[in-house]
Amino acid sequence: MLAEGTPWRGCACVQELPGLRARYGEGAGVRRGPQGPIGPTPLGGKGGDPNLVPLGANPNLVPLGTKSVSREGTPVPSGFGARGEDEEEEDMPEVVPDVEWWDKGLLATGSYENDIKPVSSQPSQSGTQQPSQKMEDGHDVEGRQKVEDGQEQGGAEAMQEDGKEEQQQQQQNQHPEGVHVAIKEQKITHFVEHPVPIEPPAELPVPPPQPLKLTKRELKKLRTQRRQAREAEKQDLIRQGLLEPAKPKVKLSNLYRVLGEQAVADPTFLEMETRKQMAERQAAHDDRNMARMLTPAERKAKKERKMFDDNGVDLITAVYRIERMDNPQNRYKVDINARENHMTGVLLITPEFSLVVVEGCGKAHKRYAKLMLRRIDWSLPPPKQGKGADDDEEEEDEEEGPTNACNLVWEGIVKKPAFQGFKVEQCSSVEHAQQVLTLRNVSHYWDAAMNFNPAEARPVEL
Repeated sequence: MLAEGTPWRGCACVQELPGLRARYGEGAGVRRGPQGPIGPTPLGGKGGDPNLVPLGANPNLVPLGTKSVSREGTPVPSGFGARGEDEEEEDMPEVVPDVEWWDKGLLATGSYENDIKPVSSQPSQSGTQQPSQKMEDGHDVEGRQKVEDGQEQGGAEAMQEDGKEEQQQQQQNQHPEGVHVAIKEQKITHFVEHPVPIEPPAELPVPPPQPLKLTKRELKKLRTQRRQAREAEKQDLIRQGLLEPAKPKVKLSNLYRVLGEQAVADPTFLEMETRKQMAERQAAHDDRNMARMLTPAERKAKKERKMFDDNGVDLITAVYRIERMDNPQNRYKVDINARENHMTGVLLITPEFSLVVVEGCGKAHKRYAKLMLRRIDWSLPPPKQGKGADDDEEEEDEEEGPTNACNLVWEGIVKKPAFQGFKVEQCSSVEHAQQVLTLRNVSHYWDAAMNFNPAEARPVEL
């Protein structure tokens, strides 16, 4: 027999309960505890523990009423009492919404009163009988009467099919408790509605640390350390007997020192073997070099990666103004260097001045700027066509004119290229040059070059 106050636990005690009551009376098996705030109390009483439920009672039945909030902020049903008689309680009634948020978008009008009604209040879809009168135990009354009256089997089957369709349509909009629910059927699809993902209000993570760019000396030191580590690991395996030691590297210079007595016994044979091993080592070395050698296409691609930017994100445009482009050598240099650097643009030669517009990557612009501003000698005179007094007069006129020079007007990043390749345009007038640039939507380059003042320009760093 269990001691007083011991709780009933497990299925064995519950099965023995009828025998205990038959032997000791109806009071057997009733849990008895100390009287006071921890003993069992009737529902609705005070001073008891709400977690202790009398034996035989349903623990899922909670008395209806308002909920009281304890000091800790946990809602406690009023039927189970408070923690103590002297403890203050604050009543907080439960607020029931008119329409639940998950039903509001599905109901026809968004209200339980207007969209949920009893079946008797809804008119039948056929207009002659109520659905409750027409359907009895899931069978069609009219169809059964027609079959009993001796009508044809085809007509009975047609009526049964109509009845099944009406029954299915009614079951779709009818609640199991006998009410009609008006819902928005167009919102019921085979798709699954997922909520819109919203990023949490948090700061962006810190970018990972970027690897340091090592110098050539540091890279050489790292390669040496890795090679030494591989050799040390190889020597450890040889000492443990897991790896066969390499054959001695015999040369003619160390033949007698490595072989010793064997070299004295048969020097001619050992010399032939030594030369054979030396040839094999040289052939293996040449084969390894040949395997590492790049193909012509790979060599060309490597050279292009070295000369041009790999990312190709920034497209830089530069505008140069040249006072005179009368020397064919300078014209050729401007053209061929732009093509070799994979640059696009145009060279406009006009009576006023010449304009060079080039587009390309940063490395190409750096080389081209050195060509235009430092390498080309713009003071070279044009080639002489003949000898005579007329030529001397022309030379004197040229010496009196302004000196020829090349200046960088503007350089910046653009969104997309305006030219497909590099071309040289010989323009007879300024209007012709402006028309060439207008077709590419870059006529402002000409305006910038026209209003350029070398005295106010900032120095260019090459």
